[in-house]
Amino acid sequence: MLAKRAQPFTRLSFPLSEELRQQTVETIAKLRESSDRRQHIPLLSDLISELTEAGLEYFFVHSLKQAGVGLIGVSTAKLGIASTSKGVPVVINKVVGLMSNDQLLAVAEFIDESLIEEPPT
Repeated sequence: MLAKRAQPFTRLSFPLSEELRQQTVETIAKLRESSDRRQHIPLLSDLISELTEAGLEYFFVHSLKQAGVGLIGVSTAKLGIASTSKGVPVVINKVVGLMSNDQLLAVAEFIDESLIEEPPT
């Protein structure tokens, strides 16, 4: 379903909470198993929104904290993310809502391919 890459590439990733990991795995499984994937559009839309918010939080807020940015800077970043998090789901719902069964599966497969399981340390 997904186009194969000619060469390997470097990935940028962020940790998932156990709850978000479970939501991801369950949503992918439902889309793979279903003959009518469109019934799972709300699940996929929610998942994409949650992953987007978690990624923004990790890469932006977490990096600011590690850089020693003060409370005002971190709070401003969080406010910006909160504002973005309200608008992003509207766009995601609209786009995902127009997808075919095959396109929904392709998105699920892409998300699954992007998951990187690391053994406990």
